[in-house]
Amino acid sequence: MILLAGIITLAILLLALADWRRALLAVIVVGVLQDVLRKLTPGAPAFYIVWSMAVYLAVVAIAILGRSLPPLRTIYLQDRLVKNAWIAFFVLIALQMLNALARTGNPVVPLFGAMFYLGPAAAMLVACGYFSGERQLRRFLAFYVLVLLPTCLTVYLSPAYAHAWPILADVGIFTSSQILIYDVGTILQSYAGILRTGEIAAWHAATVAIFLITFSFTARRRRHWLITAVLVALMIGVIILTGRRKMLMALAVFFVVQWALLAWLRKGMGKVAVLIILVGTLSSYSLTMLEPSSAKGLYVQRSATVFGEAAERVELAIDLMKWAFIRSGGLGLGAGSAAQGARYGGVDPSKQVGGAAESGLGMLMGELGILGVVVSIWLLAVISRNILRNLKALASTEPRLMLYQVSFISFLVANMLTFTVATQVYGDFFVLIILGTVAGFMVRINNLAYTRTLASRQRHGTQARAVPPYLTRP
Repeated sequence: MILLAGIITLAILLLALADWRRALLAVIVVGVLQDVLRKLTPGAPAFYIVWSMAVYLAVVAIAILGRSLPPLRTIYLQDRLVKNAWIAFFVLIALQMLNALARTGNPVVPLFGAMFYLGPAAAMLVACGYFSGERQLRRFLAFYVLVLLPTCLTVYLSPAYAHAWPILADVGIFTSSQILIYDVGTILQSYAGILRTGEIAAWHAATVAIFLITFSFTARRRRHWLITAVLVALMIGVIILTGRRKMLMALAVFFVVQWALLAWLRKGMGKVAVLIILVGTLSSYSLTMLEPSSAKGLYVQRSATVFGEAAERVELAIDLMKWAFIRSGGLGLGAGSAAQGARYGGVDPSKQVGGAAESGLGMLMGELGILGVVVSIWLLAVISRNILRNLKALASTEPRLMLYQVSFISFLVANMLTFTVATQVYGDFFVLIILGTVAGFMVRINNLAYTRTLASRQRHGTQARAVPPYLTRP
C-alpha cells in the first residue's frame, strides 16, 4: 500500500508540472485514499494522515516555482486594518511556535502548530491563484462532490457490513481505539464508511450538502432542486448514522445564515432556501425514522437532542477556556502544544493543555494565550467587516458571484461556530485544506467586488485610488 501511495504521489506531481490546477483537484482524491490505504495497511500507520498535506504542499511548491500564485497582500483585502491584523497574527504564531519549541524541545510540535494556524492562510493564497472565473470555481466544487458524495454514502453500508468488511469500520478497530458513543441508554458505534472515523465522515457529508445547496442556487436553470433536496437528505442521514450531532448543528447554522443573507440581498431567494431545507430535513428523517427501539431509531433520538444541548455545549466551551487560561497562565503554551498529531512525535498533548483543547476557545487560549484570543477575534472582526461591506456591492455588480459568496460565508461561519465547541475534526489536514480553499474563494470574490466598485466610481467621475494590479490579474 505504501508503494501504491508513492506511485499515486508521483503521478500527481507529474500532472502538477503540466497543470497544477488539475493536480490540486487530485488532492481531493488523496484526501479519501489516505483513509482507505491506512485501513488496508497492516497496523494502520498514522503517517497516512499527513499524505494529503504533503501532496498539497508539493503541488503548491510547483505552482510557486511557476510564479502562478498571487502575493501575500492579496489576503489583506485592500484594507489597512486587515493587513495590520494579519501581520499581528503571523508574528504571534511565530512567537508561539518558538514558545512551543522551547517548552517541549521537539520540532514536531511547532510544525503541527504551523500547519494548523498558517496552513489555511496558505490555502487561501493558493485558492486565489486557482480561481480565474466561475468555471474554475464550479469545477472545484463539482469535483469535490463527485468524489465525496459516493464516499459518504458508504456510511450506509457500515451497520450491515462493517464486521465482514473492515474497510467500512472505524480505523480505531485496527489500533484498539474505536470510538463508542454512550447515549440514549445504550452504546452506539460511530459509523464511518470508508473514511477514517465517523467524525471525518460527518464533516464531509455536511460539506457535500452545503456545496449541493450552492450549486442549486447558482444554477442557471433551477429544475433540479428536488434532486438536490434528496441528496441533501441522504447526507443528513449519513451525519445521523455517524452519531456526530454537531455537524447537524453546523448545517442548521449554515441554513440560517444563508437564508438571512439572501433575504437581505435578493428577494425571493430566501423562499427557495426554506423549501430545500424543509424537503431535505423531512426526507432525511423519513429515511432513518424506524421504530424507536430499532438501531437507526436510536441514532435519530440522539441526533434530535443536539439543539436542546446547544446552550450546554457553549457553557462547557467557556468553562474549558477558563481552565486553559489557568493551566497556561494566560500566556499560552505554544502553537501546536494541543495538536492531536503531536503524540506521534513523542509529545503527549494531554500533559500540555489537557482536555481544555476539546473546544476551540480552550485550544486558542491554551496554545496562544489571552493575547492570541484577542488577536484572533480582531482578525476575524476586520475581515468580516470588509467582506460584508463589499457584499452589497457584489449583489448589484455580480449577482451570480454573490450567490457563491453567501454560501461560502455561511459555510465558514458554521465551521467557526462548530470549532468553538469541538476541535477534533479540525485537526485533520485535508479538512483544513478545504476550509482554506473556500476562504480563498471568498477572498477572491471579495477582491473582484472591490475592483468592480472602483471601476463604477471611476466611470461616474468619483475619486478613487487605482486598482492594484494583482487584483486584476487572472
